[in-house]
Amino acid sequence: SDQERQRMKPETPINVQTELLPEAKEINIKWQSPEVRFSRLTSSLIHQLSYRPRTRAPSNKHPWQYSETTVCSARLQLTALEQECEYELRVRSRPDQDYFRGVWSQWSSNVHFKTEADHILRRTSGNQLTTKSLLTVVTPFVLLLLTIALTAVFWESRIKPLVWPRIANPKTTLALLRKPPSKAAAVSFNPALFVDLTITRVERLVAPEERAWLCGRSESVPAHDQEESPHSPLSDQEDTPSKG
Repeated sequence: SDQERQRMKPETPINVQTELLPEAKEINIKWQSPEVRFSRLTSSLIHQLSYRPRTRAPSNKHPWQYSETTVCSARLQLTALEQECEYELRVRSRPDQDYFRGVWSQWSSNVHFKTEADHILRRTSGNQLTTKSLLTVVTPFVLLLLTIALTAVFWESRIKPLVWPRIANPKTTLALLRKPPSKAAAVSFNPALFVDLTITRVERLVAPEERAWLCGRSESVPAHDQEESPHSPLSDQEDTPSKG
């Protein structure tokens, strides 16, 4: 309802964490907003961050310094903080007074972090840069050595045949052709294989079964019957002209 939207008090932020970034010379701070009944409220919050140097003497308390953001993270410049000093930090939230209106939530539990000396930060940053520079120089050198080693291993078997294909040597080929045969080699030469063959004309090819049948028939018929008689009825019939 409208009355609820005008009197919102968000939940206290949770999981406040800090992270030192020496290379960027910053302190990264992040937290979380608890889930609420109005999901739109979570994206309509303003977060307030307060921090100060931590001291044990109550009479020597430093004033709180404030910073506001619309996201659940913030960064503090180390150059704006005291060196080698322990800080305490806390976070709270309220509606952005646009769709939701209301008051600040309770402060989160205090979180502590410690800053380093400037020379330590410079040394840490320098070490990281040195490591990156060393990797940048060493990596190409290692890759070059690996390439040379692989080339040497596979040169004869893989690379050389592709770059320079093997070409026949005319001198070696002629020497092999002119080489006399070995006396121990078994040489067989049959002149009969090169003689012209005599071709005989065959009128009829008789199968063995038919040849045997013909031979048996010739033995059973008398010799005088095999000769054709000039006065056989067949011959007379052929010589006599037909009547009519």
